[in-house]
Amino acid sequence: MWENTIFLVQNKFLLLVALTPVEYLNPLRSRLQEVSLNSLRKVKYDNFQVLILGEKDQEEGKLKYIKSPNGRKGLRLAFALDYIKKHQIDYDYIARFDDDDVLNPGIFEQYSNAIADCIADKFHAYHDLNSHLSITEGKNWLANTVFLKKEHALAMLPNQMTLIEQDHANEWQAYFEGRNIQYAESEMPLYLRVLSPTSITSTLNDQGSYGLYLESFGDWLSPAKLPDFQESLDQLYLVHNEFYPEGKYVPVSHSWFSRILKKAKRLFKVGA
Repeated sequence: MWENTIFLVQNKFLLLVALTPVEYLNPLRSRLQEVSLNSLRKVKYDNFQVLILGEKDQEEGKLKYIKSPNGRKGLRLAFALDYIKKHQIDYDYIARFDDDDVLNPGIFEQYSNAIADCIADKFHAYHDLNSHLSITEGKNWLANTVFLKKEHALAMLPNQMTLIEQDHANEWQAYFEGRNIQYAESEMPLYLRVLSPTSITSTLNDQGSYGLYLESFGDWLSPAKLPDFQESLDQLYLVHNEFYPEGKYVPVSHSWFSRILKKAKRLFKVGA
């Protein structure tokens, strides 16, 4: 009776979110954190779970809050891996996720039967909170949030740390060289990274200004439409109006030559 029947088992996805320690939260970060968590609450995919590492123990649907050591993300990530092992939490793919980024809530249906070693964005998506503009830009490195197949996520590297604990732009890129990476479609990125003038990375940048910092991510003269993120973008617009009501983006370099140069660099660095 069952000989010609094909059973498709849906992949199980696990997301790890290390919350910003309370002492480092400010009103803007708190609002962005809520928008981020709302994007996780919108996921309808059955085999999806989120472990949120913070100050309390609580369960909310697919979101499980776990009281964990206070400190840097790496410390909380190591705690999460021990917790997963201790409680025998099953998954096929795992990813780490920052608490001020936005997840594409409908993405998992696209990869329910994926067999790749890694699921990632080739075209990274960014949103500037100051101007309320979004772009997608082709990159030749792996972003912070990619879905790693379990056997690879737990692979131990020479520094005695698992792959998921490593730097994403260097170690991950080298590790997956020659392996099977399934890239998301450019119009359906896995997640949206939110940028703002007061974020830690923007204040520590060495470009000298927020405008130049934005330019390092891509071409803001060609904003992207991201319908999969519309609900989150509506929430971000409210945050924009509250914190940057006069904000606008003035391109730093918009000459004909600089635009041609940028396009040439993308053609040579990023495959079709």
